[in-house]
Amino acid sequence: MLFTIGGKVQSEADFKRQVASRFGEKFSAAWRDALDLLGNYDRDTLLSQNSFYRDVYKPNRDSLVEKWSGLVDAQVKEEKTAGRTSRP
Repeated sequence: MLFTIGGKVQSEADFKRQVASRFGEKFSAAWRDALDLLGNYDRDTLLSQNSFYRDVYKPNRDSLVEKWSGLVDAQVKEEKTAGRTSRP
């Protein structure tokens, strides 16, 4: 499977570096959330750039940012509490 960011095909390593690394250990939880959300939409909506943006991304973006930022913030706090160095 290839990922695209900004219309440019990304390798799995690119995806891990640019996206997954931002979530750290919480990436699996965020990924499950995303898959659960996508399961609510039909294939045509998901495959249409316009429909996906209008019907999936835009209405859910802010709540997901808030939720996922909370996951990452909690992880950083856990790391600090445990005496580990957090990611930049």
